[in-house]
Amino acid sequence: MVVQTAQAAEELFKNHDISFADRFIPDANQAHSYYQGSLALAPYGSFWRFKRRICTVEMFVHKRISETVPVRRRCVDNMLKWIEKEANSAEKGSGIEVTRLVFLASFNMVGNLVLSKDLADPESEEASEFFNAMKGIMDWSGIANVSDIFRFLRKFDLQNLRKKMERDMGKALEIMSMFLKEREEERKKGVEKGNDFLDVLLEFEGTGKDEPTKLSEQEIKIFVLLDVYLEQKTLFCLGNNIC
Repeated sequence: MVVQTAQAAEELFKNHDISFADRFIPDANQAHSYYQGSLALAPYGSFWRFKRRICTVEMFVHKRISETVPVRRRCVDNMLKWIEKEANSAEKGSGIEVTRLVFLASFNMVGNLVLSKDLADPESEEASEFFNAMKGIMDWSGIANVSDIFRFLRKFDLQNLRKKMERDMGKALEIMSMFLKEREEERKKGVEKGNDFLDVLLEFEGTGKDEPTKLSEQEIKIFVLLDVYLEQKTLFCLGNNIC
């Protein structure tokens, strides 16, 4: 549809914007019903507005970001240690992939803001699995899929993108379930994490009208994965001069 006049544009965006606020959901992103809880893909409505509001109020605020100065400093220090370690162990004349280590450090900054936990560590198997799963989600969602152009081909999954997304999304959700169980056990023992974003989601109590009374485990996992994914996507774009 093409809006040709200023008057028509005003009428459209002022009185009929909700009718055109929905978005196309790629086939790969339908894995594990991810799109239903994702702020980037969920249908426009009261639940989407609630998710946007809680991210704006609890996540993307100057106060919370300022509180992460020590965490960011620690992540940078760890990155310098990784670089030094690889430089000492690298063969003479070989290079060091500094961009990968910068990416890992930035990934940890997000992990500490959301989960108070390092999500990427070259020496941690669990962290490496989660990082690789999130990287896979980013890769598969960014590939042009013929099934999105010709929808009758979706059932064939010719490029195996949905299958790969099911695998990596499933792994990320599985690890996220482990993180949630760890947090629940810590909360039972009275261990404080500084009221990070995960605590905000776990403690949330809504009115039940325009927002849920409580968030389900699946909604929390997708909520957290969305924050990690968006930050990872931004870092990837900046690192490759895409955006």
